[in-house]
Amino acid sequence: MRYATLKIHPAQIVAADDAITVRYGFEILTGDPHAGTLWFRVAPAWRGWIHLGPEPAVAALVFLAMALGEDIEVAQPVSPTFHYGFHRSVEHFHLWWPQLCQVTLRAPGFARVGQSGAKAVVACFSGGVDSFDTLYAHLDGAAPNPDFRLTHLFFAHGFDIPLDNPVYGEIADEFAGFARSLGLEVIRLATNARDMLDPHLRWDQTHGACIAAGALLLSGGIRRFIIPSTNRQSLLFVPCGSNPVTDPMLGTETLDVVHYGTHQSRIQKTLGIADRREAQEHLRVCWQNVPGRRNCGRCEKCLKTMMPLAIIGALERFSVFPALPRWNAIDRRCFAALDVSGLPPELSYADELRALAAAHAVRGFPHWRLLELSMRRKAKAIVRRLRSVLPHVGA
Repeated sequence: MRYATLKIHPAQIVAADDAITVRYGFEILTGDPHAGTLWFRVAPAWRGWIHLGPEPAVAALVFLAMALGEDIEVAQPVSPTFHYGFHRSVEHFHLWWPQLCQVTLRAPGFARVGQSGAKAVVACFSGGVDSFDTLYAHLDGAAPNPDFRLTHLFFAHGFDIPLDNPVYGEIADEFAGFARSLGLEVIRLATNARDMLDPHLRWDQTHGACIAAGALLLSGGIRRFIIPSTNRQSLLFVPCGSNPVTDPMLGTETLDVVHYGTHQSRIQKTLGIADRREAQEHLRVCWQNVPGRRNCGRCEKCLKTMMPLAIIGALERFSVFPALPRWNAIDRRCFAALDVSGLPPELSYADELRALAAAHAVRGFPHWRLLELSMRRKAKAIVRRLRSVLPHVGA
């Protein structure tokens, strides 16, 4: 099948006293043909790190191209390593989401990304459990290999915090403060990449490529870029835009993209950061962006983080959270998660939380309620398996 072409023009750089903006013009030919502009903005301090090749724009717009069925065409030579990884990642995304077209990247040739002397080891950081877990695993005392020891954190504006929300600056200042105490520096980057993609796809599909696009833009200074895992290893069969299969495919000859953290569940990560002062004062798991609050304390993401902390008696030390509601008042959907207990030795979130509560003798914890949920899920799984071999069962 022949597709139309999404044409990406060479980058243009616009310098101001307080910011450097890199703009990529592009043309969409499907449906109502029109032109657009993808942009990235960083502080002047990072100008020497900026890579002006086509790779950042290709990574940011790959999902738009797949959604529209348009091959990507660039006017500059492309990194051969990136070109190969691009097509492998597209194959995986098409396998997971068949409605997305399998597109190709066309370039006038190949050009290896030169040895820039980049040495920075950077972790993507949003302030959540995954972020803090990755941070602590790659600090000076925890990472004996200097090639994997963090030097910077990367915090983007326009991803989970919309570009028109001024709270980003306040949070970035907070992160920069505690990062300095750890000997790290925070890289702030703003981009409209998500605005380009949200009308067509979900953010949980596109976020991995957008994160990689930011790393590629600054690959003149970044040697290794670490993306905290969304899921643990047993959940990798669940399609997710950021994962250990496709994230590393979006590097170049001089930029390694590392996906870290699949060896731990979310509860294990939460317990691992429970005694850390920086996490207690700055943890941000909520996407609600409630004015005046880091975390709303009532959404599913907040409650799933608060419950393990409450069980071990650590929640009161987390000033970023309000008090936990009564156990029986918590929506049952906060306990229900994808059941992977059929994949030994894994436990579902509900089973792991129930075991943790039992070990700490938590009064009022709804053990029977969770057990009922677990038994219902397992019963449904048994029925599905029986139906697959005995189609008349339950008919």
